[in-house]
Order: sequence, then structure tokens, then C-alpha cells
Amino acid sequence: MTGLFSGLVYLLSEFGIGAAVLKMRELDAPRIARLNGLAVTTGLLAMAIGFLAAAPLAAFFGRPEMKPIVMVSSVGFLLSSLQSVRTALLQRDMQFKLLAKIEFVGAILVASLVLIAAKLGFGYWSLVVPSLVSGLVTVIWLNSRVSVSLAFPDIEPIREAAKFSAWVFAGRLGNYFFFTSDFLVVGRVLGDSAL
Repeated sequence: MTGLFSGLVYLLSEFGIGAAVLKMRELDAPRIARLNGLAVTTGLLAMAIGFLAAAPLAAFFGRPEMKPIVMVSSVGFLLSSLQSVRTALLQRDMQFKLLAKIEFVGAILVASLVLIAAKLGFGYWSLVVPSLVSGLVTVIWLNSRVSVSLAFPDIEPIREAAKFSAWVFAGRLGNYFFFTSDFLVVGRVLGDSAL
């Protein structure tokens, strides 16, 4: 149930900015810095939405234990936004070996931490915290490999890239609702075991 909401807000936190950086090779360093600022701003906004939506979401599904899970998971939106521009730059420069290495280490880290936390009896937190730890490790690793400044997201110099990002976001949003609306209905009407 938390994953339904997280997937939606993740789209907001990324907002298609990585796709714009990847496609628009003519972007110079100042405009990339502004896009990075826009990414971080949308990540902070997504995190705030997660904090604010935690209680209503838990009430909607009738599961009060969802509130802290959603709140803690929302930190992942910020971590994701800190990765988007750097990941796109690596993709643009065809650094797929490095990206694969980062993803592989992240997957192994998540799997290991989930198993350890579950064995130690952390319950559903075994699925929440390892993802955040992996996201933080990924941000640190990407930051050590790709230097990107952070500038105020003044839209005027990045208007074309922001417009492209918005269209990517709209397409991904429509796709998300198409593929997850049945889960929302089942979770609300039939409950978590049916979901």
C-alpha cells in the first residue's frame, strides 16, 4: 500500500529532469546546475508531500502503522532527486560500466540489509530502512564521481529543458495511473491481504 503512494511521489521527485539532461546534450554547466537545483527542489517538495500525506493515507487504507512508514520512506524522494542529474550525465557520457557497478552494489546492499534486519526482527522496517541506506550510499558514490553544482532553479534559462521534463513527467504519470489504479481500488476495497 505504501508502495502505491511512493511510486507516485517518486515520479514527482524525478519530474523527468534526468531525461531532459540525457536528451539535451547542448546544456552547459550553469544550466545543468539549475536543473540540479530544480531536481533537489522537487525532491524536497515530494518529501514534504510524503510527510503531509502520511496520516491521511494511513486513514484511507485503515492501517495506522502506515503513517511512520510513509514518513520515513519519504526521505528516499530527496535521495532520488540528488541522483537524477548525476545519473543522467553518466548515461549521456556512456559510463554504463560505472552505473552497472553502482546498481549492483546497491542491490546487494539492500538484499543483505533486508535479510539482516528481518533476522534481527525489525518487521516491516526491514523493507524500508535498507532502501534508504542504499540510496544514501548511491548519492555519496555518484557525488564522488560526477561533480555537479547546485544553483537556484531559475526557470527562464532552462525553459526548454523544464518543458521537456514536464512532458516526460506527464507521460510517466499517465502510465503510472494506468498500471496501478487497480491496486489502489483493491487495497482500499478488499484490504491488504487481497492486494
